[in-house]
Amino acid sequence: MLQRVDIGPRSLNAYRGIVEDNILDDLLEFSRDLKGARVAHINATPYGGGVSELLRSAVPILNDIGLNADWKTIAGDSFYNARTVPLGFSEYLSLWRHARRGRPSRSWRRR
Repeated sequence: MLQRVDIGPRSLNAYRGIVEDNILDDLLEFSRDLKGARVAHINATPYGGGVSELLRSAVPILNDIGLNADWKTIAGDSFYNARTVPLGFSEYLSLWRHARRGRPSRSWRRR
């Protein structure tokens, strides 16, 4: 049910000259205590949306600084609403996130 997202490597050193060296050095120093720590990111989709864009950059850097970071997507069967209109998993998550934030519910019908 979980599928690994392969995003390749990325080096924190690539940010030297863009980010001040002391900030990058502090990050490397603080990460020493977390070396080997396992971090699992679970998301609905590997493309589109802010979370996917963030993870595409963050996961390789976390690995570069010594953490054991992984990103997986969760697939699921369609969910059904009260009208028995099938919703895809990512649509269901979107509705759930909006409701959790107190935003008015979107229409359950597909557009």
